Amino acid sequence: MVISRYYLVFISVILFYAVPTATADIRTYMDRYFTGMALQYGFGSGTSSNNPRVEAVTHYCASGYYYSIGRSCRPNIIAKGYQCSPYEDAGRWQLSYQGNQAILQWTSNSYGPGSFAIYTRNDGVVVDPRGNSFTYVSQANCQ
Repeated sequence: MVISRYYLVFISVILFYAVPTATADIRTYMDRYFTGMALQYGFGSGTSSNNPRVEAVTHYCASGYYYSIGRSCRPNIIAKGYQCSPYEDAGRWQLSYQGNQAILQWTSNSYGPGSFAIYTRNDGVVVDPRGNSFTYVSQANCQ
């Protein structure tokens, strides 16, 4: 029973420090989560040609440059499956903040500007408004 109490205290401390609460904590956490990291991210449902499923690894360089490499898949009715093609993107990124809310902003060299709010789950993983996660892959390969 003693081990269980220590284990619960340890888990409580980890969860307390894993999820930022104050504005300064959120800024520090998000900056560390993205800057200099390569993160896997997927978006889109893949249910139609207009909404392909894109899975990519994005390198968030400290200089503000980003590049993504992955694949985009959409249904192929004739082949009764999915047709996938390479996906690449690059541009500029930054994090901005409105109070306690972090916002990921980018300007793609191909698609123009975009942004959305990002959130931190209880386990510390950052997600977009639809719950798609940004998962650590490695340090960003920036030169």
